[in-house]
Amino acid sequence: MRIGLITEGLPDQAVIENILNSKIDDYSWSPIRPVDLVDETDIHIKNNAAAGGLSRIKKDCEEKNLFEDFFELEIGGRKNVMIIQVDTAEVDNFNIVRPKKSGNTNYVQELRANVIEKIKEWLNDSIYDENLVYAISIEELEAWMLTIFEKKNSISSMDPKSKLKKILKAKNLSSAETFENYSSLSKPFKKKKELAKCAKHNESLLLFIEDLEKQIEAEES
Repeated sequence: MRIGLITEGLPDQAVIENILNSKIDDYSWSPIRPVDLVDETDIHIKNNAAAGGLSRIKKDCEEKNLFEDFFELEIGGRKNVMIIQVDTAEVDNFNIVRPKKSGNTNYVQELRANVIEKIKEWLNDSIYDENLVYAISIEELEAWMLTIFEKKNSISSMDPKSKLKKILKAKNLSSAETFENYSSLSKPFKKKKELAKCAKHNESLLLFIEDLEKQIEAEES
């Protein structure tokens, strides 16, 4: 399998790479986004920290260039799959409906579905549907990482990044948001049993894994 990654940030890529290493024995991956930002629109987006990552992904979907370039290249008959990673912390800025959370047992599935629907709207082309995997982290990808350090439901936290930083500080571990540090912190995800245990405590992580497994099964069939 050949996998392309479009994520909000480089640390997110590191975490997803560890998950891929757990689930797939034979694959190649291409970190497509983020890359160096060069044009004026990109610079504006980069400086708009509140919604920079998702703004960039929206632009990529609407332009389609990255998708066209990735999917037109076929190597050794391998299945091409694109993973799109999005945090939901800033979705309100993109006319994505955030369902009621309190007492709503379907909150994760509903919000995830609303984000996926919006991404498909931006792409405006169903040709890629069967080859897309959605890593929709609710509310932030750090909520997935919390499951490594706390064996309890991490969905309830509205600010998982701050919570993770507190836990790491207490353990004298770095919370630096770099590819290298997030790769190190999420290393337990590389172990199948540990990943399965963690996924029990975060439904959005579980749904991403299930999406990924469907693509693996499709390639093997």
